Amino acid sequence: MKDIHWHGQIGYGSHGTRNNELGFDARVSDRVSVGMSGEQRKTDGYPGFFITGRAANIRPTTVTVTPDNPVPQTKDGSYLLGSRGDKSYDNKSLSTYITMKLRDRESLTYSYLYTKNRYAYENPMSTITVGGQPVFSGNVKVSNQKYVALRTSRYLGYDGLKEYHSHNLQYKNDKNKIQATFNMLDRKKDGFSSPANPNTPNYSGPGDDSFYPGKTINLDVQKVWDRRGKHSVVAGFNWKKESFNQKRRELTNWRNHSSFDSTTYPGGLYEINKGATSNLALFVQDTYRPNHDWAIYSGLRIDRFKKFDGQHVTYDQANSRYDTVNHGTGTYTELSPKLAIEHYVTDSLNVYASYGHSFNPPPLSQVYRYSDIVKANPNLDPERSDSFEIGLKKEWNTKTTLNVSGFYVKTKDKVKYLTYYDNSGNVDYKMYNNVDEESRRGVELEVRHQLSSKWSVFGNYTWQTGRIKHKELPNTNASEYAEVNYDIPKHTFHAGVEYTSGKWNALWDAQYVSRRQSVDDVTGQYGSEDSYFISNVAVNYKLSKEATLQFGVQNVFNRVFFSDEATAGRTYSASMKFKF
Repeated sequence: MKDIHWHGQIGYGSHGTRNNELGFDARVSDRVSVGMSGEQRKTDGYPGFFITGRAANIRPTTVTVTPDNPVPQTKDGSYLLGSRGDKSYDNKSLSTYITMKLRDRESLTYSYLYTKNRYAYENPMSTITVGGQPVFSGNVKVSNQKYVALRTSRYLGYDGLKEYHSHNLQYKNDKNKIQATFNMLDRKKDGFSSPANPNTPNYSGPGDDSFYPGKTINLDVQKVWDRRGKHSVVAGFNWKKESFNQKRRELTNWRNHSSFDSTTYPGGLYEINKGATSNLALFVQDTYRPNHDWAIYSGLRIDRFKKFDGQHVTYDQANSRYDTVNHGTGTYTELSPKLAIEHYVTDSLNVYASYGHSFNPPPLSQVYRYSDIVKANPNLDPERSDSFEIGLKKEWNTKTTLNVSGFYVKTKDKVKYLTYYDNSGNVDYKMYNNVDEESRRGVELEVRHQLSSKWSVFGNYTWQTGRIKHKELPNTNASEYAEVNYDIPKHTFHAGVEYTSGKWNALWDAQYVSRRQSVDDVTGQYGSEDSYFISNVAVNYKLSKEATLQFGVQNVFNRVFFSDEATAGRTYSASMKFKF
């Protein structure tokens, strides 16, 4: 081999985070190049998923224990019971490629990526002690009249495993402007296990395994006809097929995904859910420039989407057989036009307006996947959106740029995660369904400025708001009403300063995100979606042409806030990148 170039990284950070990589690129001959790289990303994690519970009235038959100290309470009256512990992951990957030059400006590249990832919660923590020992189960007395119930299963969470193989073949002909890409993603393993009736935080007994491997095959071909008079045209097609195959098994050890328990079911297998989708899309886009000041972009995409081969298979213990329920098929044809007009007012100022229609099929996990309380919905329809945008781009002396845009998006058949109730008003099951119509509008502003040869600044701000119109579905938590979509942050702001001089490079950036909940909701506790402001610092020093040191601090001011899960607080990272 010729011209071998090595590259890699050694990194370490807070919470036992490691990021290591080693790889090379080389020429086998004048027409063949190869490369390979291995990487591991790993962290011990930190407690982020907390557990809360409501108190109930003590009855004469209720057996309770008295905690050593008062149980912490959140602002809404719930009790903070502990956490699942450290959310750890260990991701290993190996990639390789080979590129062959076929003729002048023509090449063929094959690449392969293998990824294996384990993610789990470790070391669960309880806020309650009795006699100096942490308690994870039982009824804990919080007052003379009230108690809160603890369940060990809530502290253990899940143990996940993923193993992917990705094959990619790309043909490029720059002379004739043709590109074709074939990709196959084989998800050999994908899913998680959970414990069954655990009695200790170190429980390693029976559990339930839900694995849903699958395959995705994708072919994309396009060609460019450039500068044909006043037109430039891009046309092509995309074909995609995806399969899903969920298997649910009983395990003898919930942390061991291969410990199938055959006591009740053959190989522990008690349920199978499967299905597939395919989509064929034809597209064309034309760029028309009647003169130097105007450009008109028009395009059309035709999608033919189909879902099929859906099955729900369960084991009949009485007859020792598997019973199969076949789901119906569904076919959708969608036309997605796009149109944009751009006007160059001056050499440094242009304005534009655009419209586009999009078609978003639901993921297979929402259509066919089951769990203990979640049902599949083989009748789930795609979401459809119409988007409008206007904006301008301005430049001053190549040192300052300004981008301003306004947008409006309306989505029909919005998918929502619904709760279904039985005749007694108790939770029966949960399922994804098309119930909402959503609209959102906003304004985006971005500024970049080069202060000097060493200093530059940037900032971008987005204001947006949205509304959701709910349909009413009987016996669910979906009633007919319209409201503000509080999941959308109204204000987001990101700004930073960068310094580059000689061997040094430094970046300070800050981000603000406004609250994502009703103004009447309680903030500053687990379960809330607080507003937050965080800043980060990164410093790079080039030791030599071959090596660079990096040091970073995330959340410099150690801000504490809640966003789905609790934040990690201030963290540090250090690494060295090298190439030779």
